[in-house]
Amino acid sequence: RNGTLCVWIDGRGSPVASELKDRGFRLDVRAFDQMAEALRDLFSPQWWLRGLDGHSFRPTTGALGMLLALSLCNVTDAYDMSQSEASKTAPYHYYDVDGFGSLKADDNYWHKTFEAERELWARLSTSSQDVVFATGRATIP
Repeated sequence: RNGTLCVWIDGRGSPVASELKDRGFRLDVRAFDQMAEALRDLFSPQWWLRGLDGHSFRPTTGALGMLLALSLCNVTDAYDMSQSEASKTAPYHYYDVDGFGSLKADDNYWHKTFEAERELWARLSTSSQDVVFATGRATIP
């Protein structure tokens, strides 16, 4: 049996394809708003005034993927979802499209929540902040 789980975001309420049976999961688009609200609640108003880049309070799809993994798994190992030694020089995307090739993994000009998300995963990790930074691996129970 295939262990793959298909997840998609759907604001129209489309039904799960019958071929997927119990492996299909439709994520309501409101999850983005709920995640943004939670981040605003977790981080002080001063955090958002620090001059962080970003135009949108809509969280990244990676953050929603993390929430899904955390809700389905006993332990989640997240690699480079928080700031790390490697993220300083790694490209933002593994491909160069529309000029993104010059951005580094620490850069995100669109999502205002990007830094807060990364801080959250590092703080939730059972690994020390030093280990998370050195290895890029945050283990979250």
